[in-house]
Amino acid sequence: MNEQETSTLRTLVDALPLGYLYLLLLGIVSDSIFYGLIGINIISYSTILDVLLGPVVHLTESLMFPIAIILMPVLMYFYLKLVIKITTRKKKNSPDLMVKFSLNRTWMIMTAIVIFSAFIGFGLGGGYVTKEKIKQGEFTSSTRISFMDGKAVDVKVVGNNSTYIFYVEEGNRFVTVSPI
Repeated sequence: MNEQETSTLRTLVDALPLGYLYLLLLGIVSDSIFYGLIGINIISYSTILDVLLGPVVHLTESLMFPIAIILMPVLMYFYLKLVIKITTRKKKNSPDLMVKFSLNRTWMIMTAIVIFSAFIGFGLGGGYVTKEKIKQGEFTSSTRISFMDGKAVDVKVVGNNSTYIFYVEEGNRFVTVSPI
């Protein structure tokens, strides 16, 4: 491995903790937006484990979410490489180190923007759609919850974490929070 590859690898390894911290913050903001729109302060119902596993939960909730935050940066990288190739062809010289550095920096910034947009978009969109369905009573029961006192209710689960479940009972227009 040459010196430039070693330097790039070291930079990537140094950036991973910052990237995970970025994902943690986006997960907290996204969940706060989603649950805030349906009237729940999710931070007061969350444990540290919920926060730490938040990015993993978001990635596994739907297939579209990981596809968006993986496919878009890959496509952007190849697009930026193509732009640099076309630009250097017009200049009739090879790309210098500054152009390659600019490509990597631009790609990282664009990737951060795509991930930000995905997290915030899924939080806003999901929260708004859920809020409207609750307001209009469009939820149909898909789950039966049995309580320790023997009572059972048909509900539509709108979310859960490690200690609480958030649901709407059939016929109601508000979210109920119950410990698991």
